[in-house]
Amino acid sequence: MSHSNLDSSPANIPPAKETHHKRQENPFLRYLYLLIALGGLTYAGLGFVSLSEATQNERWPTVEGQIVTNEVQEYERKRSDGSTFKTYKAVAGYRYEINGKFYLGANLSLHPAERTLKGVALTELEPYQIGTKIKVYYNPNDPDQAVLRSSDTVGAYQAISAGLCIGLVCLALFFISFRRPQK
Repeated sequence: MSHSNLDSSPANIPPAKETHHKRQENPFLRYLYLLIALGGLTYAGLGFVSLSEATQNERWPTVEGQIVTNEVQEYERKRSDGSTFKTYKAVAGYRYEINGKFYLGANLSLHPAERTLKGVALTELEPYQIGTKIKVYYNPNDPDQAVLRSSDTVGAYQAISAGLCIGLVCLALFFISFRRPQK
């Protein structure tokens, strides 16, 4: 059986149809990426500011104090739709003495957080049982300002990491959106 009438040389193969999908440029999307990137980087910047505030009391002098009260305070908050929810804050009252003068404090940290779970607030109080001797960090310029934790950096690190991730990814998407499709 002869296949002389079938020529499969490259010259006889019809060219494939070129199907270039032209990517539509959307300037709104570009600037949305840029806007979100700037917001994320701003959030990271605020995290750095918060970090410096959260660690400022690490340089404060310390004095021995004693826990005199501990409780979980309950707050009722309103949502934008009018419904309510409860938050809880761990509060440990303590006394301390500086240069013969007694002071009372109640702040665990410079920026105490309200919790949505009462159990989390109770866990925060475990090291602060009534009668326990504790280290008190106090502001040398204002001894009434005192805290029990040398730093509270979790929120600051969360803001920095989330802000950088969002900001850098959206900034990369912004620059990628300017690339032309290759032919």
